[in-house]
Amino acid sequence: MECAHVSRFIDAYVDGEFDAHDRAEMERHLETCEACRAEVRRQVAWKSAVRARMPRPSAPYGLHRRLLRALDGETRNSLLWRRASWRLAPALAAAAVLALLIVRRQPGPSPFVRESILDHERNWPVEVTGPDPDGVAIWFRGKVDFPVRPPRLGQDAHLLGGRLWHVGQRHAAYLVYAVGGGHKVSVVVFDAGDVPIEAPRRVIVHDRPVYMGGEQGYHVAEFRDQGLGYTMTTDLDEPAMMRLLQQTSFEP
Repeated sequence: MECAHVSRFIDAYVDGEFDAHDRAEMERHLETCEACRAEVRRQVAWKSAVRARMPRPSAPYGLHRRLLRALDGETRNSLLWRRASWRLAPALAAAAVLALLIVRRQPGPSPFVRESILDHERNWPVEVTGPDPDGVAIWFRGKVDFPVRPPRLGQDAHLLGGRLWHVGQRHAAYLVYAVGGGHKVSVVVFDAGDVPIEAPRRVIVHDRPVYMGGEQGYHVAEFRDQGLGYTMTTDLDEPAMMRLLQQTSFEP
């Protein structure tokens, strides 16, 4: 990539609007070009200063996200359901009986699994950029009611940044990592409290119970650490996801 081409897209890169492939290509150029790295730092500093001085919106936090999800569900499901429901009544009755038996035999998926996958797919822009976990942790002070400790996911994973988030009505931290091969990992950190953390499978990683779920080619891991809940989502296959969990540390 030429510097003239890169400079046109630095703003989008800083805002987290690139997909994994384009982000990886941009970062390969930044590794060898001090001028472009300096421009990225300038853009980050400028955007951070603007955000620090902007007034907070008065609308309830997360309203925009909830509206988008509701509209998506209506678009996908309502029309097909109206057309097909009259044909499916006998099959649905049989399926309900079967579903009841299945529910009695195994735990259902955590509500976080579907939520985490939908959030992961949307590529939400970050509000604070990495790669320093301590710097990102400082940015969250005063914005959430708990200390955010971005986990270290191993030498092959790099923290790209984070943004404010919510789990239910609780404020949370949303962290984005890049992993070798152009893969993205998103981690939601929240005050677990009485929030149930469960999924169809449980494994033990470093003496910690980790609940595993997933669908549509994505894997989700949920666990607790020092009173906080963590939900990790990625399109890595399950063996790679397990290696990532084994490398996860909260130490500097």
